[in-house]
Amino acid sequence: MFEFPAEDQKRMTVFLRDLIRTPSFSCQEGQVAGRIADEMRAVGFQDVAMDRIGNVVGRIRCGAGPTLMFGGSTTRSEPRSKMASCTAWVRVT
Repeated sequence: MFEFPAEDQKRMTVFLRDLIRTPSFSCQEGQVAGRIADEMRAVGFQDVAMDRIGNVVGRIRCGAGPTLMFGGSTTRSEPRSKMASCTAWVRVT
């Protein structure tokens, strides 16, 4: 099984915590999209760009092979109950 070095694990944890802490409600995803673009540049993506509606696109050039496109949503829904609130989240090990 592949394991990330401790420094990479720390960096990923910081990045994911930043994403969770950054408000990104519908039509207000600009700040989180900017954070994603910054991280993509930091880890070696080329041609990172954000369009007018907040989609972030970047490339990693590794030679003449197939191209993989990955997409995901950056919109976070508002909690509808206390259980949905991040203050009620607990760490399960």
